[in-house]
Amino acid sequence: MGIAKIIEQRNGKKVVEFYQLEILEILKDQFGFRYAQIDKLKYFLQKKEDSYKIAEFSDLNNTFSNLIKDDFENLEIDGEIESENFLNEFYSQNPLKLNCARKVLSENFFLNKQELHQIKYQEDSIYSIEFDKQEMLAFLKAENFTETIDTIGIFVENNPLFYKKVSDVKFLLFGYSNKSKFQQPCFDFSIISVKSKNEFLIKGTAKALKIKNSFILSHNRRLYENELI
Repeated sequence: MGIAKIIEQRNGKKVVEFYQLEILEILKDQFGFRYAQIDKLKYFLQKKEDSYKIAEFSDLNNTFSNLIKDDFENLEIDGEIESENFLNEFYSQNPLKLNCARKVLSENFFLNKQELHQIKYQEDSIYSIEFDKQEMLAFLKAENFTETIDTIGIFVENNPLFYKKVSDVKFLLFGYSNKSKFQQPCFDFSIISVKSKNEFLIKGTAKALKIKNSFILSHNRRLYENELI
């Protein structure tokens, strides 16, 4: 079965009978549209470049109308009609219905763990903030940084401070500041030239040289690695 049937009336006018299910199957199979619940919210999704992006219901109509414009000759239609008239009928009838689209595009569809993470990271700011924070903390732990409290205000007084000795006279420092769960976690990266940690943790006799404010692991890791040389 194709996507539509053309019915010619006695007066010569051609009426289009659209097959909604077949159109939705094309949108699913050829254009990657799906529908899923993520936590308590439900979304239309479209797969692009091997990952799903949040879509709108209107994107389904826009995508199919573009297909009519761009590839009308290859669409399977029972009967003859001009492409412009067919497109006008699509706009006029608006054959795709919300509830049916939800049902068809959600059938046998489950997001895997990575896909779920990607969507939540894009759409849920609290989730992305917490993920970035935990990823950075895991990195500091793996790199053998020691966690303490910034008691003298090298970065932010009474906030977490992470340090690591990399030579006889050099420490690497990450100072953490974050006022609320709604703000992106801020890790400021600095180096300090001292022989002992007491010189910056207790005495405050040396000044840290800032390398990067708001250090982002995925973007700035090379800055850290350069300081290990």
